[in-house]
Amino acid sequence: RSLTLNLLAPSNELLGPDNIRPDGFEIRENTRGTDAYDADMDVYGGYGMVDLALGPRWRVIGGLRVEDASIFVRTLDPKIPGAVPAVSTLNNRDPLPGVNVIYSLSPRQNLRFAYGRTLSRPDFRELSPFEFLNVLGGFTVTGNPNLKRAKIDNFDARWEWFPGGDQLFALSYFFKDFTDPIEVTLQPTTGDLRESFLNAKGAHNQGVEFEFRRNLRFVSPRMSPFTVHSNFTVVDSNVEISKDQAVLLTSLERPLVGQSRYIFNLITEWVKPRWRSNARFYVNRVSRRISDVGSVGLPDIYQEGNTFLDFVYQYDILEGGKWSLRFNAENLGDNHYRWTQAGILQRSYRLGRTFTVGTSFSVF
Repeated sequence: RSLTLNLLAPSNELLGPDNIRPDGFEIRENTRGTDAYDADMDVYGGYGMVDLALGPRWRVIGGLRVEDASIFVRTLDPKIPGAVPAVSTLNNRDPLPGVNVIYSLSPRQNLRFAYGRTLSRPDFRELSPFEFLNVLGGFTVTGNPNLKRAKIDNFDARWEWFPGGDQLFALSYFFKDFTDPIEVTLQPTTGDLRESFLNAKGAHNQGVEFEFRRNLRFVSPRMSPFTVHSNFTVVDSNVEISKDQAVLLTSLERPLVGQSRYIFNLITEWVKPRWRSNARFYVNRVSRRISDVGSVGLPDIYQEGNTFLDFVYQYDILEGGKWSLRFNAENLGDNHYRWTQAGILQRSYRLGRTFTVGTSFSVF
């Protein structure tokens, strides 16, 4: 069949209707017994909050939210007579405290100290032994009925300075303590590789972030329509692995799945009220990060770093923004997405550039 097909053609042409034929591609539909599952999730919550001003410089905002969550996932293979369904249930009542303390160094400078607890619950498909094919990665993915929800304790300290107008300079330190974080794990099989999910024992993320926002009128009055926003984050991440998983997993010392070492964002904004126009140009950079944890000797898979370029322009046809025309240009660099395993290219693709034009109208 390869003689009748141009395998180097773009995917939308290679897999187009003209190539679905007896001497080209054939479409087959297969239904597996675990292609479906039943699931329910109920979350009930309540919270209370206080906001106190303690003298001219101190302000304390604190509260407590309590969430009562119930997740039920049932997977049954109807093709097997008398099959026993695989059932996963999660029932948790979690108190989620939060407090934010603000100290005013001056009318334009603040110190902020914050603590808050958050949760990360597994998705239905992560809890079900249901299998599906990840089209982008090519892996078969299977859920894990034994997953637990993850708890994250967040600590932050931040200094911020407002020189004037909408300008900002800020420096932050953060620390995150994870309990039972959910990670994507590779599982070798007799056929293709399979992805599943595991709870690590714990993880710690800490880092610093620098942020600024400044109008460029200080360069020249002609630059006053332009404002630059930017932040740069450095993260140190470490995962704690339980003794039973240490026998299975390949890397015993590594960062948390999905956590990049460096993250950089830059936004250049142009606003012209007289022309009822505004535009933004985005530059976002993320360094390499683990996408799949290796097991039984398989190396971890890394998604290599990338820089993303996007542009947005909006024109208000009517004053007040009730009727607007918007133009979006995404992935201007036509990024090459690459994953490597032990330094060898594991998979890669390009998504191409995307351009959209749309309009919106508001009656309010």
